[in-house]
Amino acid sequence: MHIAIEGLDGVGTTSAAKLLAEKLGFLFVEKPMRFFTDGGEDMQNYLRLTSWLNSAASNALKACFYGCGNLLISTMYGDRNIVTDRHLASNYYWNGDIENGSVFDYLVRSAGIPDLTVVLYATPDIRRRRIVGRDQNDSDIQKFASTPPDAYEKMELFIKRYNMPYIVFDNSSMDIAQTVEQIFTLVKNIG
Repeated sequence: MHIAIEGLDGVGTTSAAKLLAEKLGFLFVEKPMRFFTDGGEDMQNYLRLTSWLNSAASNALKACFYGCGNLLISTMYGDRNIVTDRHLASNYYWNGDIENGSVFDYLVRSAGIPDLTVVLYATPDIRRRRIVGRDQNDSDIQKFASTPPDAYEKMELFIKRYNMPYIVFDNSSMDIAQTVEQIFTLVKNIG
């Protein structure tokens, strides 16, 4: 089973994915392209590469790069129970545009879709507070300021386009433990 935790910066995707994987006894997977750039241990080369890509590359190139991570996940972990910190919907949110729809068609066809995509939602005020609370100098603060108001709609349109099983989960008034407990209960009832 593959569960993808999606959402914008500050909703707790990484923390929720880690804790949910632990609670379910699944493998937690994040930033799979680091295995190509750093052998999976030290992420410095990966971070340098993604910093350059995110500031200088076209959306098509970024979609392909991050999409290779999705292909890697399906190749390395296709037969295992995993929880991923983000997947195709986040890639599409950041990099999808009218010009590169065929890239995402290919990625969905080749990498497959998660068995369940959980889109975490929190209000902009809550997200900003969480980002500042974890680190006042966090680079996500800059991304937060440029987040368009239709960000969740773009993610949800992508998910619906490819008929992905999903839920949108508002965790504005919950901490990560409460969020994961709710998701865990839902997953146990589905599975």
